[in-house]
Amino acid sequence: MQLTVRSHTRGFSLVEVLVALVVISIGLLGIAKMQALALSNTNGGRLRALAAIEAASLAANMQAERNYWGNIPSALTINVVGTPGATAATPGTSKITSSDTALSATAVTCTIPTGTSVGTCTGAVSCTSTGTPCNAQKMAAYDLQQWAGRLQQLLGADAALIACDIATASSPVTCRITINWSENQVNSTSTETGTMATPVYTLFVNP
Repeated sequence: MQLTVRSHTRGFSLVEVLVALVVISIGLLGIAKMQALALSNTNGGRLRALAAIEAASLAANMQAERNYWGNIPSALTINVVGTPGATAATPGTSKITSSDTALSATAVTCTIPTGTSVGTCTGAVSCTSTGTPCNAQKMAAYDLQQWAGRLQQLLGADAALIACDIATASSPVTCRITINWSENQVNSTSTETGTMATPVYTLFVNP
């Protein structure tokens, strides 16, 4: 008797193909999520670095202008609020409110840098004329306006608080520079809210 062996070939069913597509899709979504988190962390680190640089810049201005910052007669509080511009051609503005009214400025606007031109900021005080030099108080106000304008250009909707305590018999003038800004943050889990992150950077300085 001769036995006939039949070989049966079996292909993939539609269900198996669909399951494979689902598994691949989940993997691709995970990769996309990781990439979005990496980009978010990179941008957040960039903004934090800019905030640290700007805080150090203001601290350097304070130490260079000790005639004002190192001799404040009373405790000083300065609030800076930045508003982004509507378009690339329309610069944003910064508002400075200070317990020393000579430092206040209702609107500081900055021109957009173009090519090799550096953006300039204008406010209530101008110290660019050689004919009428500014005193220590006005120079501090002018530099504060320039700093507020740069901060707005770099961080957009920002807020800064400069609080200084007067010198005592045992300690010099102490100032605290606090910068807040908003940044987009990708949620790592579904339980996190979709609100904007508001990081804070603080620097202490003795002018």
